[in-house]
Amino acid sequence: MEKRLWPNEVTFVAVLTACACGHLVKCGLELFKSMPKDFGVEPIMEHYGCVVDLLGRARLFKEATELPKIMPFEPDASVLGALLGSCKIHGSTELGIEGGKKLIELQPEHCG
Repeated sequence: MEKRLWPNEVTFVAVLTACACGHLVKCGLELFKSMPKDFGVEPIMEHYGCVVDLLGRARLFKEATELPKIMPFEPDASVLGALLGSCKIHGSTELGIEGGKKLIELQPEHCG
C-alpha cells in the first residue's frame, strides 16, 4: 500500500512564508486559495499573516490592507504587524501610521 503525504496547517505556514521571502506572489496566492478546496485546510490567522507579509513585501499595499478587512475573523497583532513591517521596509509612512494605531488599539499595554 502506498502512503501519501498530505500538507497540514504548519506545512502551509512554512510554504507561504517561503513564498513571501522569495517574492513568489502568484505562487503564494494560488497556494493560499487552494488550501480549502484542494487540501481541506481552512486558513487560520497565521496563514492570513503570511499572505499579508507576502503582499506587503511585494509592495502590494492596497491588497495587503484589504485582506484583513475580508478575513472571517478580526485580525490579530501578527497580521497587523506583518503589514506594519512591510510599511517600515518600503517607507510607506501613512499606511504605517494607520496600521500602528490599529496595533496599539489591539495591544495598548505592549511596549514593543
